Amino acid sequence: YIIEKNSASEDGFYSKIFSKLNYRKAGECSIEINYIEIKTSGSSASYRIDNGSRELDVSVKKFNPLFGGGQGTADEPYDINCLRHLININYNYILAESDEDVIGNRTITGNYILRRSIYSMEAWRPIGYGYYTNAMHFDGNGYTISVDFGAEKISSNNSMYVGVFAILGGTVTDLNVVTGGLIEYNSSALLSMGGVVGYNRGRIENCSVSGVMKAYFANTNSQSSACLGGIAGINHGTIIDCTHGGTLNATRVSVGGIAGDNYGIIERCSSISNIYGN
Repeated sequence: YIIEKNSASEDGFYSKIFSKLNYRKAGECSIEINYIEIKTSGSSASYRIDNGSRELDVSVKKFNPLFGGGQGTADEPYDINCLRHLININYNYILAESDEDVIGNRTITGNYILRRSIYSMEAWRPIGYGYYTNAMHFDGNGYTISVDFGAEKISSNNSMYVGVFAILGGTVTDLNVVTGGLIEYNSSALLSMGGVVGYNRGRIENCSVSGVMKAYFANTNSQSSACLGGIAGINHGTIIDCTHGGTLNATRVSVGGIAGDNYGIIERCSSISNIYGN
């Protein structure tokens, strides 16, 4: 049963539950209730309820409708079962104490686990696009995310971070990625493009990337930089036990099989990429 909590007291709410559950139709056996679990968008809690001669444990769990299940903790990560759940990670953020209307003050948090392979048929907008940081922990669980970055011509003066994830400050593990698309950039700002993440400040472990990525920096007079990497465009964190086996095609762009530019740690990684540069 789905029962709305619209009574003024906890007792009234649970009385409504038992009024729904404690019934019999003619000829049917009685139902003995041993456990009740309640999902709510409010705070998590637990209760003890009198049921005749004995008490019942009642577990109340916070339910996040953005995902397929889970609590977002390390032990019970949010379930990512479909493309919509994956996109919804963008809406699971906390706000900094400063101006709440500024998108850069938002931080994506929580633990997530991929429950099946996902394919996006539309041009992919990276998770965390436009956010200051991404502190999430994402377990690919051995499944694959297939994305196409489209054929975009970008002239924005804002830095662009392109990947399955835009900026990573947490961890991504055990994820396979298949990529496609061309980014044509004509700006004085930074472009950083990678198969897993555009800009890595966290940890990427045991991930693989295949497919094609192309980056074309059109402005021959700009002093800005553009980076294209098989795993990460720019790495300031750690990349470990990762492989890239796709094609990278770059024009006026710093390009590398694992990272386009590296200031962090890369360990036990391999690249059998086809790399073309001009």
